[in-house]
Amino acid sequence: MPTRRSFCFSVLSSGAALLVPTYGVASGVIPTYEPTDMQYDLSWLRQTLLGVGVDPFAYSSRDEFEGAFANALAESKKPTDAFSFGLRAMRVFATLNDGHCGVNFLPTISATRHAGLLGFPLDFVVRGERMFVGAQGDPRFPTGTEYISINGISVADLIRRCLPYVGAQTHALRLTFVNIAILSYLYATFPAAPSFEVAFKIGDSIVETTVAATTFAVRSAAQARFAAASEAAMSQAFGSFQPYSFSRLNGGRVGYIDYRSCEDEERFKSFLQSTFSAIKEQPVDAVIVDIRHNGGGDDELNVDLWDYLTDKPFTMYGSMVVKVSDLLKTHYGKVKYQQIYTDKAWDMPDGSLLKIPFSPQPPPLNPLRFNGPVYVLVGTATFSSAMECALAAKDFHLATLVGQETGEPVNSSGELYTGVSPRTGLSFHFPTKFFYGYLPRPMGQGVIPDVAIPEPSTVTSGVDPVLTWAMNHIHGENA
Repeated sequence: MPTRRSFCFSVLSSGAALLVPTYGVASGVIPTYEPTDMQYDLSWLRQTLLGVGVDPFAYSSRDEFEGAFANALAESKKPTDAFSFGLRAMRVFATLNDGHCGVNFLPTISATRHAGLLGFPLDFVVRGERMFVGAQGDPRFPTGTEYISINGISVADLIRRCLPYVGAQTHALRLTFVNIAILSYLYATFPAAPSFEVAFKIGDSIVETTVAATTFAVRSAAQARFAAASEAAMSQAFGSFQPYSFSRLNGGRVGYIDYRSCEDEERFKSFLQSTFSAIKEQPVDAVIVDIRHNGGGDDELNVDLWDYLTDKPFTMYGSMVVKVSDLLKTHYGKVKYQQIYTDKAWDMPDGSLLKIPFSPQPPPLNPLRFNGPVYVLVGTATFSSAMECALAAKDFHLATLVGQETGEPVNSSGELYTGVSPRTGLSFHFPTKFFYGYLPRPMGQGVIPDVAIPEPSTVTSGVDPVLTWAMNHIHGENA
């Protein structure tokens, strides 16, 4: 089965160096771009998108995109700093309303030559329309502490200002992805600020304090150290950051799989083997699979998972459409292109569309297969390949879905082409395939859970109504 790849926005703030133009800019100096370079890259990005995208305007109006593009060109007629130009470009591609499509300038800022640029020092996690401290090392504001404002801008207003820079099919998905836009906005709005005035909610009080700015490199390194050293704190506030884990609940009667990322298939196969071997030796009454915060990846992992949970035939989508692209043929070469887009696509002319249907297939025999009730927890952050996992459960009755409608719609894009623009070094990610569900659905509709449970608005309450409902239902079944 061809692989569907997702994109995790957190990688843009990871500090990983990319091959971007240097212009001889010194570390710690905000780069400035000339009009010819900005206009060239905007046009280059537009042409690349149109060259590889199956249907870039599936969720938007082409007129809106072209209007935003024309405005950005007009605004790029004088030298502009990298922050302002980056936001300008982000806004253009956000009009496409596709969570798999966009550009960003933070990889340029994180490159070595700009490691000395000052910016906001703390991490943040958005839940709904509230914002909380994420992974960082300041003991005054532990993970899960709620932000109230930054430099006089309330969290609600900050999120409102940043949403136009985020492309996504739904408002809930925009909120899931808005973190990267917030950091970008703070860099652009307060360039090289030595400090920030931040208000937090601590207990029942509002605490206002000054936090010193730090460099992007130091911020990224501190996040990495703190996250590695305080997994328990992060797990308590936001859930485990392991890609997948298994635990037993209710005195060992319920198996709980926290499936947070569709990555590293060989590791996942080993995980499944050990997990279901343990379940075989010490049986459980039900299995819960939690994909509420799974951003996707390689959907072959979902096939591996369902092989242990069902003997019913299934498929994760009904068809896939590929736009044949000479640009991608040149970029990947014949062997890799055929692996990703099929042999047939290689022989078709540039710009043509190839539709590939899929039919349900029975899983192979599996002596470790669990034959009891299965519950899948879904939510607004269930994205890309994780959404496909939920879709298979829904369309083929493989499990009971509990939670909220998935953030990504059933009919959606994937398989990203990524890189950087040639002159200003904007990072881009453009989808090159389009996937349709096995059963027909309206465009824009996600996977609807069998049991709808609202998500809590805070990460610090310790209440998980979705998991609680599943546990109570299992207890009732097995009383």
